[in-house]
Amino acid sequence: MADSLSDDDVLEAVARHTGRPGQGAQIRREGADITPVPMLGLTIDRSIETRTTKPVRRGGRPDLSHLPEYEGDLRDCPVDPPTDPGRSKTVEFVLRGSVRTAPCICVGGRILCKRCSTRGTLRCETGVACPKCQGGDPCTWCDGTGKRRTGEVRAPTPGAPARVRCAQCHKPGTACPGCEGKGFKVCTTCRGTGAVKCPHCGGEGSSRHDECDGTGTVTLYTAGTVAHTTRPDSLNLPEPPPPLRVRRMTALGGAWERVTLTEAGAPLPAGLDPSHLKAVESALAPRRDEVSRRAEFRLLRLAQVVLRDDQDHVFYVFPGRNGPEVCSVWSRRRILRAVGVAAAAAVLLVLGLALIG
Repeated sequence: MADSLSDDDVLEAVARHTGRPGQGAQIRREGADITPVPMLGLTIDRSIETRTTKPVRRGGRPDLSHLPEYEGDLRDCPVDPPTDPGRSKTVEFVLRGSVRTAPCICVGGRILCKRCSTRGTLRCETGVACPKCQGGDPCTWCDGTGKRRTGEVRAPTPGAPARVRCAQCHKPGTACPGCEGKGFKVCTTCRGTGAVKCPHCGGEGSSRHDECDGTGTVTLYTAGTVAHTTRPDSLNLPEPPPPLRVRRMTALGGAWERVTLTEAGAPLPAGLDPSHLKAVESALAPRRDEVSRRAEFRLLRLAQVVLRDDQDHVFYVFPGRNGPEVCSVWSRRRILRAVGVAAAAAVLLVLGLALIG
């Protein structure tokens, strides 16, 4: 692997990091365990091909000259794989000899309106009950009929609003002031006509037939589609990964080796660690209907260092852009000790609060 560090480079980087520049050899004599932790990032963009055919019905006489034709079985039609597997692409075809026109089921490009049954209007209530008399006492003289009621004429209800001239029988002082003797309020939508324009057809009784684009003719043909769909995949090793702080630092400052493969079965990068070989081969195995791919490797030689005279820290050394970089984290031993101290402090706090209470 390119940009890997020797053990001497690793120990000297740790020496500088701990404030002892030039004492890498001394650290080796004091005791240091160096463990290689090679890091690998792999992203794969595969282009997966699917081929489908279906009957198509389009309105009018559309121009299909821009669509390439195919003959026989669509599976035998040659289509170049995409140059960029990371971008999906679709190619439309027309089966040669399948294009024909036919009259539409509509009438002259229009279809009868089912909403209004071709009348162009919808029924509307001519009015609503008068909010004052509720239609029950519109006129004390004619009861809203325009003719004198039979029987004794009723006297106005004491305390009721003053009556007005009736619009039906024209008798003064007998009609409800809210409806003038009609018993209802005229509908503001239809203005009392009882009919409104059909909103579906605009009052014409028929509407444009969208299926044939209003032409009265449809075009039928068999369409073929070849789709190249990107299917991404990824692999990150080792598993489990190094601590989060280490991953962040290597991502920002690591001198990663980058290798791109564009063919299935291409030789793997020369610096690939043997421990990663099986997982990488499995990830790179060709998928069904794969026509092209782009596999991008990111490789970094990371070394884990544990000093025998410092059991509280673990040092991670890796090639950086300007030389070796070091990231130190707490060791498992120190983490467990810190957790134990925190737990003991919590117990003492609880006991103290209990004694005070």
